[in-house]
Amino acid sequence: MSKMQKTRSRCICSARSVNELFYSALPNNMSASSMSKFMTQVKVTMAPFSPTSKASKIFLSRIVTNDSLAANPTLKIVTSSHADINKAPTLSVTYKDGKTLELQTGDMKVNDVLRQVGKHARKLQEKEDASS
Repeated sequence: MSKMQKTRSRCICSARSVNELFYSALPNNMSASSMSKFMTQVKVTMAPFSPTSKASKIFLSRIVTNDSLAANPTLKIVTSSHADINKAPTLSVTYKDGKTLELQTGDMKVNDVLRQVGKHARKLQEKEDASS
């Protein structure tokens, strides 16, 4: 096996691990597209080159997908960036029932962010399933 093939296989394994971690963090294997179905607005404020903004950037990459936007085409995604790397990144999610969740994501891992956002989405999913 050549050096390039070894590197490529390591990259594929790590990408698979990241996806497994992402989906295991969601409550009851709720996908990002089904989670976004219950949101009306997502606001992210961050310094894009700050290491503390990592969780916010990964969260955005999971929400802004074709599947998520197809599940909820009216979802508003608002991002704002600032140059102050000492200012903590924030995430604000507004759900269809009017509840707003505000998180300081600077000291959080992306799995923690997904769990927090997914908790209320799962409750709304359960209410929808019960009423059907």
